[in-house]
Amino acid sequence: MPRDHERPEHAARLARDVTDPLRAALAETLDRVGAIEQACDVGDPGTGDWGDHLEHTGTHELPDVASTLASELWQQVGNLAFAARSELRRAERRLVAPGDDHDARVTACESARRKLRRAVHALLGAIGAALGRDFALGGLDVEVETAVSVRRLFAKFRRSLPPCDPAEPAQVRRALRFAAVSLAVMVGDPDFSELRAPDRQLLLQLQARILGWARAGASDAEGLRLYQDLQTAADLLRAINQRQELVAHDRGVLARVARELAAPAPARDRLAAALPLLRGLAGRDDELDRLVQAAAAADAPAAVLDQLRAQLEATGLVPATTVAA
Repeated sequence: MPRDHERPEHAARLARDVTDPLRAALAETLDRVGAIEQACDVGDPGTGDWGDHLEHTGTHELPDVASTLASELWQQVGNLAFAARSELRRAERRLVAPGDDHDARVTACESARRKLRRAVHALLGAIGAALGRDFALGGLDVEVETAVSVRRLFAKFRRSLPPCDPAEPAQVRRALRFAAVSLAVMVGDPDFSELRAPDRQLLLQLQARILGWARAGASDAEGLRLYQDLQTAADLLRAINQRQELVAHDRGVLARVARELAAPAPARDRLAAALPLLRGLAGRDDELDRLVQAAAAADAPAAVLDQLRAQLEATGLVPATTVAA
């Protein structure tokens, strides 16, 4: 079920526990990012308040980097700081946009939190590269793992929706009953709380509409509209593949898979090495998932390898030459 601050009747809790702390964090981060940008433009990046901040992250004495101010790495830090400041200011303005309804405010808070984490992660990573240091930043790893789990959840929901003939009311009613069960299972899943606010809101609204439809007598016309909206929603949830953390994750996985498939080894050994990696892409592509499931018991591994190569090329994330035989 939704967390308490997501309920419209708990708007004050949202402001107190989420919006106000986020605004304070954004204001402080904007000040520090501005100092970073200014230092990269006019002074020694090793000085200033943000330098003290780096000390608190586990670094110690910063080296003399004044002579490297013009280096490409520090230019990248300055450019990144400028971009981060612009993005964070937009997030800050969105938090106080007048006229928003409660769902929009929840969405704005989640968006601001993601942008804040990404900006800090990217800046500290760039500064670490410029200083020749590793700040051991792993903050986005959890975000990737969460996105992978949510994608699996979306795929499970999408595949649970039974096909039906829209011209047959009995089939539509049956499909909606199955959908109601699938939505209940999804809402009860521990990963449901990790969905982004607009996705949670969409699915909860669909669940409420199905329950309302059933209580109101299950009209055929409304049932057909509901079924079509469910299909549309399930398809729209595929957009999770476009999230930057999943695009980067998938490219890395697919590159490793391609190397295993192209290795100088028997087809069965290459397939055995690739399959565990491919399971990390579960939910991305229905046909790829089908092939991975079938490959585990394949009697003709060479034929399965050819099918996997073709499907990997179809993803658009791995060049055809990378998975050539």
